[in-house]
Amino acid sequence: MSCLKIIYFKSIWFTVFLAVFYAGCSNVAVEEKNNSIDYLARIDDNFVITPSDFYQDLEVEKISCIKNIEKNNNEFKVVKTRLFNKMIEEMIILKTADTLNITVSPQELDDAIKNITHDYPEGEFEKSLMKNAVTLQQWKKKLKNRLIIKKVITHELEDKIIVKPDELAEYYQKFFSSNENKIKTGKIKAGKIKAGKIKNNVLEQDTLNLNTSKNIKGEDSEAINRILIMQLRSKKAEDGYGKWIEQLWNRYNIKINSATWEKILKTSINNK
Repeated sequence: MSCLKIIYFKSIWFTVFLAVFYAGCSNVAVEEKNNSIDYLARIDDNFVITPSDFYQDLEVEKISCIKNIEKNNNEFKVVKTRLFNKMIEEMIILKTADTLNITVSPQELDDAIKNITHDYPEGEFEKSLMKNAVTLQQWKKKLKNRLIIKKVITHELEDKIIVKPDELAEYYQKFFSSNENKIKTGKIKAGKIKAGKIKNNVLEQDTLNLNTSKNIKGEDSEAINRILIMQLRSKKAEDGYGKWIEQLWNRYNIKINSATWEKILKTSINNK
């Protein structure tokens, strides 16, 4: 039996592009067209992507790229395929979180919500969600999943990465050569992280002392070291992500409802 195989060029935490093609493989089963089960993709009964889930997320995608897809159905197919890839990837990582017993507590979720919404006047955050076709409950669910996924990536990738002193020294020199006019004592800032890049909420605790740190005051050396270690770990995590997600992909028996997916691909932007 042939199967739908999705190749990951970059992850949901990085910029995602993909190719979808039919090829023989053992880790993905494509359901026959007469299958009437209401799902688009699944691992088991607890990890399922339904057509309703897909269309809900698609509405958000349409808002963000409406100008590119409203007159180009082929571009709309690319958007749908990219979204499907992202949703399967999320499902795989959430399944891994379940296997590893990685969760997000109600307090952690509440803290994250407060951190995001505290600057909004009362009621304004909900209005901004509605403009993007998202309810508050849907957003909270997505946020919780995102926090879980972040924990899994940190646990499985970033926490296992070792930054050697010579690597940090080399990166340190590059950092100063490109930022020497931007850094001021006591006002050190990490460079902007591009959208989608993996990054921790807090700086890593371990530091390495460098001879080159004599160029700045001692009280700033530790902070800069932590920032650079964090950035190096993020880069190494990005480099190792593709192989890691491929291993997870091969671990689970992912079923794709091909009949439903083919119908979704054929729909135009104004119709389901």
